[in-house]
Amino acid sequence: MPVYITNRMYLPRDGVERVLEYIGGAEPLDFNAVQPMPRDLTGQEGRDWRSAFWGTEENAVHAERMGNILTFQTADTPPLGWLKEVSKQFPQYEFTLDWFYDDLPEWYQCVVRGGTVQYINGV
Repeated sequence: MPVYITNRMYLPRDGVERVLEYIGGAEPLDFNAVQPMPRDLTGQEGRDWRSAFWGTEENAVHAERMGNILTFQTADTPPLGWLKEVSKQFPQYEFTLDWFYDDLPEWYQCVVRGGTVQYINGV
């Protein structure tokens, strides 16, 4: 059973609408809009594919948008693979992702630009 973590993704203020259009919107947030999982993958093969390409075993849940901030939950790990793919489409922008595990007191944060992840705090 996965442990859900809370993610906050900061969209570039001058590109919010363009990025939202590319990712298929915020409510609901569906990682398949950017990186579609092959339909023939199920069970463990599907989880392995999602982990490899999205960075997390399950799709986003409980997504909400407030201004340029998307808040959502993922299973066990943040969606760094998915975010790297999004950032490749918008190399002029910097994306910040914060996340935390409900049972741990600290936040983790990274910045992604042009498909490259730079860890700032944590992990």
